[in-house]
Amino acid sequence: MSQTQQRSRRQLVVHTVIGVFIFSLWLVPIAYVGITNRPIPAGGKYLNYLWRIAALFPSRSNAWDDYFYQVRLHGSEDWIEVSHEQLGTMRPFGAGNRIHRIMAQGGGDQNRAAVLRSVGDFVRRRFESLHPESEKVSEVRFLRVRYPVGSPRLTRTPGRWEIPALSEVPELDLEVWRQFRFEELEKSNIPSIENPE
Repeated sequence: MSQTQQRSRRQLVVHTVIGVFIFSLWLVPIAYVGITNRPIPAGGKYLNYLWRIAALFPSRSNAWDDYFYQVRLHGSEDWIEVSHEQLGTMRPFGAGNRIHRIMAQGGGDQNRAAVLRSVGDFVRRRFESLHPESEKVSEVRFLRVRYPVGSPRLTRTPGRWEIPALSEVPELDLEVWRQFRFEELEKSNIPSIENPE
């Protein structure tokens, strides 16, 4: 066998090994995760995360959520809106700031309650720092509006997507999603979100 044939044979073996490796550890898992929308049990958390990222959007979203934040001061019955701009001006995710992203996805199922309590505490502290002359905040609530995909309510004017003002959202569309009283929060040991920007 000539030297050229030996080199060709070695290249064929190397390319075959690489092809089998890519096929079995990348293409097959991505296809499985994307089609079934389930993790591969033997893959472990890290590999399943990579396969999910590689498959990007394995299922379409059926709704779009927007979140609004309100506080109630000690001795008052009225709710005061805390605007998205008051919570953070940086918008790395388009129309929403990091708080919006945390509300939508933060913490996973196991840690979601603790993450949302932490966001509630951040909203309270942020409002109190911006309005030091006001009474202390006694409650924070998160309102959510859910727009089904394809709904005319989701339609916006052409251009950059903006979260509508709370006053523009019909009251029937709003739901009180979470509510926290701060006597309860101060007793619990909650993690802190210092600066979400």
